[in-house]
Amino acid sequence: MINNQDIFDLVDEAFKSNGVIVQLGGRYVEEQYQYAQAVAQALMEPEKALAILEAETGVGKSIGYIIPCLIFLSLHPNSEQVIISTFTRLLQKQIMLVDMPFAVKVVETLGLKPPKYGYRMGRQAFFSLERTHATVERLKSKYSSNTAYIEQLEEFQRFAENSCRGGSGLWLDWLEDYYVFPDHIYSGDICLLYSGNIDNDAYVAHINNSSNALLLLTNHATLIGHDNVTDFVQSAYMVITDEAHHLDRLMAERSNKQLPVLGILNLFNRAKYFGLKESYINEAKSFVGAWSEVIAQYDKGNGANDNFYISSGGHKHWLNEQVDYVRQIQIYLRRLEKDFQTFQKGNALSHNHVEMMEQLQEALITLSHWTVANTFFYRALVFTDHNRTCSVAVVNPIASRLFAHTVRKLTTRTILTSATIFDARLDEDAVSIVGDLGFKHEEVTRYMRLSPSSYGEMKFILPSKEVSVPTSYDRDNRCNRFNQIWLEYTAKMLVEASKTGPTLVLTYSFEESRLLSECLKNMGVSAVTQEKGIKLLEILPIFLNGEARILITPSGWDGLNIRTKKNTQFLKNVIITRLPNAPKNELEDFVAREYMLNKNMPQHVVDNIIWLKHLNFCIRVLKQGLGRGIRSPYDSIYIWFADPRMPYFNSPKARPLINAIPARFIDNYARGIIFEIDGTFDVNTNANNYLDIVL
Repeated sequence: MINNQDIFDLVDEAFKSNGVIVQLGGRYVEEQYQYAQAVAQALMEPEKALAILEAETGVGKSIGYIIPCLIFLSLHPNSEQVIISTFTRLLQKQIMLVDMPFAVKVVETLGLKPPKYGYRMGRQAFFSLERTHATVERLKSKYSSNTAYIEQLEEFQRFAENSCRGGSGLWLDWLEDYYVFPDHIYSGDICLLYSGNIDNDAYVAHINNSSNALLLLTNHATLIGHDNVTDFVQSAYMVITDEAHHLDRLMAERSNKQLPVLGILNLFNRAKYFGLKESYINEAKSFVGAWSEVIAQYDKGNGANDNFYISSGGHKHWLNEQVDYVRQIQIYLRRLEKDFQTFQKGNALSHNHVEMMEQLQEALITLSHWTVANTFFYRALVFTDHNRTCSVAVVNPIASRLFAHTVRKLTTRTILTSATIFDARLDEDAVSIVGDLGFKHEEVTRYMRLSPSSYGEMKFILPSKEVSVPTSYDRDNRCNRFNQIWLEYTAKMLVEASKTGPTLVLTYSFEESRLLSECLKNMGVSAVTQEKGIKLLEILPIFLNGEARILITPSGWDGLNIRTKKNTQFLKNVIITRLPNAPKNELEDFVAREYMLNKNMPQHVVDNIIWLKHLNFCIRVLKQGLGRGIRSPYDSIYIWFADPRMPYFNSPKARPLINAIPARFIDNYARGIIFEIDGTFDVNTNANNYLDIVL
């Protein structure tokens, strides 16, 4: 008979200082031992469990939950599945290709028979051989004179065939090897989602394997939408969500929608791609145009000053009158959808077809939410720029709380884990994400916050307080304007850092990246800069090949792991240009305030909650950005801050943002050297010499 102590003894045997992990070539990490015991405790809870476990980079979080799960399932072979969900493909691949095989060896060395494991991804991630072949043949015919391009297309098709018949069947693997599809190929052209036939053997094997697996790896999107995923389990023993700090935003994005009125019109204009010339299409375009005029007249009558009209305010009656317009538009769109589906049965879909079908589905969801607005769905019309371009919008102020409801359909045992799950407050149980995701704090069975006592080295270069803040808000054009003095100061910092080696520059917008790149160009310095519409993976090889020492990107904060081919340290510097404050969303903030005030919460409490939400977002993103610099125990990195709002250690208001700095590097931060406004720094002067007052 198996008792609870068995799993704890086996976890101890695996993770202790002279345990199986060390015997097989791994490291002993005290914090990983504590983490694994906490996971084991959650697994052994008799009925319900909710563990909130934060483990910073270096703890070895994934091994810390995989091995206890494998041990538990080995001891309980008749158990329901344990599901592990992640946000990034990078972590999924690490788990499947690196961590899981090692964990299986550990379990075997413990004398146990490891359970079957697998992963579950949606059809959109897999090749369709038929659609890939059709796309390649179409492009070969169109560009028949381009020999090099033809060879690339043929190589792509061979890759797809080999992958489907003897590999993973995932088109994502092509991107990981080659970074970008051949020109004129898009994922929608080749994926299985839009194919009527299952022509991918790897996908069939994938489904069979995942249904038989006791330990199942999936992604957050599949987990959240599991009700609509074919053959997904109806119940599980436990769900572990790694990278859990993304869940609240993912849930909000499923409910909070914006649809430009011009986007609705564009759907009917693009019906020609499906060969549709029915009279109802012109009728629909006229109807949408007439409704646009109704909106414009109302807006003009109200002074055309408000950023949005919302159903909870003085515009409620007028917005209710617009429901009839929206319902009629839904009727037109449903007819369009039916015609699209008829077209799909007899035709191969191009990129334009797929893109339009996706946009149509999103439009129907948005309009459906808009017509049924209630206590939880606020309907609005939003004007997104100074030209008064109108969008239909719907906001659910408690959308993220639906996660608890979603996961409870599967299990009564949940672990939320991440390197950045706790918020800015110091008390151990101050984890706002618990309530944000719809759980009650009294449901939590375990809080744990771990930082490795020894993992890498991080030193700091801090900004001068004489430099101006990065941006000012232009209220007329409703956008941020970058301060030229700050841009030039930051460009000097980039140049100085790059003298010591490869430098990753984390910006917070494509416009900021472009402006910094221009400053560098004017200084005669080259940089690899990610532009809007270009994936980071497409330009990463240029940086890795040494063609430039500076990589500027707004999309490298999370999940990016830049290493040499031998998996050794590549980066010497990481530069944080601006504090990653949450993107401005006036409508969502307004709705959040409105909802809480209607619950009779005091104004100052509401203000504090919203302030803390934005602060927590900033700290989480900042932690993730800092983590790009240290990816192994032996890495050493310089972190540069260019934003003068980043406080010095001795500032009276330093504490919230200082929480983003790993505890083991706080002394280094306190001794950080200041990069002066003239682009120089004195190694004998550090931030401890200054009294920093942040207003």
